[in-house]
Parts: sequence; C-alpha cells; structure tokens
Amino acid sequence: MLRLPGSRVTWLLVSLVGVAAGCARKEYDLRLVPDGGSMQRTLTVTAKPSSEGSDHSSLSDAELAHMREFYQPALEQIQDGSHTFVGTFHGEMPADVGGAGEYVCLASPLGSASLYVERFRGEDDLQQSERDRHAAIDQSVDLLLNWAHEEFAGQAILARLERLIDQDIRRDLKNVSGYCWAYGMVFDMGGELGGQRLMARVGQYLVERNYFSLADLPNMVAVFQSEDQAAMAGLLRDTVIRKLQVEGDEPAVASLAIFGNAKELGASLRASIRRTEFYQSELTKYKSTHNLDDGTEVSDRDFDPLGLLVEGAFQAMLPTAFRNASVSVTLQSKVEPFATNGSWDTGAAAVQWSSPIADSDIPAVFFAAWSEPDHDAQQRHFGETILTGEPLAQFALWYRGLADPHRQQYAEFLRTLTPGRTLVEKINAFTFVGDDQPVELPRSLLTEAIDRAR
Repeated sequence: MLRLPGSRVTWLLVSLVGVAAGCARKEYDLRLVPDGGSMQRTLTVTAKPSSEGSDHSSLSDAELAHMREFYQPALEQIQDGSHTFVGTFHGEMPADVGGAGEYVCLASPLGSASLYVERFRGEDDLQQSERDRHAAIDQSVDLLLNWAHEEFAGQAILARLERLIDQDIRRDLKNVSGYCWAYGMVFDMGGELGGQRLMARVGQYLVERNYFSLADLPNMVAVFQSEDQAAMAGLLRDTVIRKLQVEGDEPAVASLAIFGNAKELGASLRASIRRTEFYQSELTKYKSTHNLDDGTEVSDRDFDPLGLLVEGAFQAMLPTAFRNASVSVTLQSKVEPFATNGSWDTGAAAVQWSSPIADSDIPAVFFAAWSEPDHDAQQRHFGETILTGEPLAQFALWYRGLADPHRQQYAEFLRTLTPGRTLVEKINAFTFVGDDQPVELPRSLLTEAIDRAR
C-alpha cells in the first residue's frame, strides 16, 4: 500500500516518488547445468535487506510450500537467510520463480543441438494485460470522479470538471499507459535511447492536449526540485484552470481554489475515498493480510486512501516501478551459443542474464540455442570437425524430425562416409529408399561445410 508524503499529494507523478521504497525485495539466483537431456537447477532465494548470520529462510510458509512442489526438502540449504533448492528436470522447467520454460537437447550422429527458453513472471497475455491496465485506470478515475461530484455538487463548474475527469483524463491515462507498455517492450528487446523517446512521445502528447507547454518546463523542474508544497499546488491549480478553459475573471476560478491548497485537497480526497465501497473492500483485505481484527483502527500512515487513487493508475502506466524482485540466471555451456539474448562469459563458459521481474510487467524471457559437435564422429567421417554452430543445429533438428525408417537409413549412410575425393559425390547422391530425389537440407549443409573447411 502506498504511503504518500503530504507535500506531494497535489501532483500525481510527484506523489508517487518512492512508491517502492521500503518494500522487501526478493533476489532469485538460478544456476543451470545441462547434462544431455536433463537440466540441473540450483535456485537460491535471498530477501533484501538480507539477514546475514540467520539460519531461517527468507521465504514465507506459502512460498516455501510452492518451492517444495518442485524440489526435495532433503536437498535444501539455508545460509545467511538465503534459501537454496536443487533439482534435476527434463523438458519442462518448473514454475519456481513464476513463469514457464523448457529445455530440449536433440542428439544426432554428428552432434547435438540444445535450446533453452524460460519466461519469468510477467503477463504474456497482451489483451488481458491491456484490460487489466485499463481497469486499474478506470478505478482510479472513478474515485476521482466521485470526489468531484461530492466536492463540487451544485456548482456550475461541475459539468466541465466531469468532462475533464471522465473523458480527457480517463482517455489520456490509458493512452500514456499504452506508450509506457510499448516502451517496456522496446527496452526489453534492447532498444537504445528508449527512455528519451518515451519522454518525447508522452511529453508531446500532453503538450498537444494542453496539460502544459514546453515553455513551462523550467518552472516545472524548479518546482519539483524544490518540493515546495504551495508551488506544486499552484501548478496543479493552473493546469486544471487551463484544461477547463476558465478565464481569469470567471467566478469559477474561485471555486477551483481547493486545487491550490495541498492540505485541504488531500483531506478532501481522503475523506471521499474512505466513504467508497472500494476503500472498505481494500481495507478489509489489508487487515486480513496483516492479521488485524475487523475493529482495529488503521491509520493513514499504514493504509493511505490516496494510495488507492494513484496506485492503480501509476502501476498501469509504469509497471516497472512495481518490480519487487529480480532474477539472475547462469547457464553453463561447453560452447558459446549461436543465438541468445544473454551475455556470454568466456572465462566462466556460461551465458548470463539478469532482469527485474513483476507479475504485472512485461515478462522477462531468456533464451539460448547452442550446438555441441561430436568431434570423434566428424573426424571419422570428414577428416575434421566441419559442422558446428547453427548449421549443426539445423542438421540435428532435421535429423530428429525424420520418421524412424528414414532416420535409420541416414544414420547407416553416415557410417559409410570417410574422408576422400568421393566424399562430396556420395553426399550429393544420397536418396531415401523409394525416393529418387536428393535430400536437400543435409546435402547443402554438409557440402557447404566441407567447402568452408578446404
């Protein structure tokens, strides 16, 4: 639940600075060691701040029960509050951190090809993700709209405020959320200057809709840096007046004075939100998760009604701010992958990844594809190792996709190959029994590899 500094309640973005501060973080360190068709996983979970010297797990009972769905308790270790689990898996990876993954090793007479891919948390149903973001924004806007109806009941300015909140702000928050989601996807794919481009796009969007002008930026920056409560309230009041197109001499300006008084505005918003069913429902959940009796009084310091107003919208627009966990993965490999979104460490002979993760965020997806040649077999058939990397993976994938009779035929054919002047001719001439057409993929892979080796 958000705890909002009173000096910042007048401005949404400023109100949300430090949302994640003080939240416990979990770090998941995953070590992967492939062995043929199996994968050994060693997962160490550490809570930050850590508990050095502690022999107690940093996991809750529910989290521990979840881990033990996949790992044997007898292999667990706890040191300095870090909890380590060890297990061996075939094919499907466990949803220990949260997500899904798979590892496959395709063996062939010339070597093997391996593929590892895993998603850690996040929402990969893009339509559901959009619906969730929009629902969170709708809830925040509905709270703000309800407050406006109460605060400005019977006043002429209410109709204009209602249009501003229900139409402009609702629409614009959803559009900005879309921009931020797209930025997160581009950033995940390694986009350069993504943050600057996002600021430019969102900034231009808001400028076009008269939230501020570029000429206002120096004053806005100065106000935000000063954290002056009155100055921030003044910015908010001026923005509302500009958006409502209220002239300076209109009586309506006086009715909007509350936007320029941070203390009065915060008190009014909190009082309005406390009267909603949504607040009561969320308060009940809070008491349940904190083992509090229904009659227990909860202070705004612990459960701030303003948090309900801004948290949903902020999480919809900037889900990265709610990443309260991170995952680091190290995959041991005898050879460098020919395809990966990780970093290859030659000295450690391993691929490494690291990313913050959150359930509501774009998923962290790690992958690596590599192939290991059978040097003895290739030396025997070709005089040297000629097929490595992606070409070997293509060969292994083709070979494993053959029906059993064809796979046996091709394995027998390979056993007849030996280095010499007729090697390429034999490869070009091979056909399966009952088919007079050459088998194109392995033919081209092998002959091109032989040409490169010459």
